[in-house]
Amino acid sequence: HSNAMAVRLASSVEASATARLAWRPEANEVFVIMKKGSAGRLEQAGAVFYDWPAPLDLVMTQDEALYRFVTSFATTTEDIERFAGILAG
Repeated sequence: HSNAMAVRLASSVEASATARLAWRPEANEVFVIMKKGSAGRLEQAGAVFYDWPAPLDLVMTQDEALYRFVTSFATTTEDIERFAGILAG
């Protein structure tokens, strides 16, 4: 279930104009490159995720950062849909 939710989360990131995947998820972790302002909006809405150190070969602009999202047995499709809506602005 957690891996399926990670795939769904990755799809919502791919559909977004404000974020992109750093890598395709292989399990229940999704690494996302997004603007710091988008990350702030998600945090204010209650999303819990982690700043992640970017490897030197990852291309980002100065207003972007790398974040790690983790899905679990408790992640619901409604959680992912709400995330996608907030990310879309």
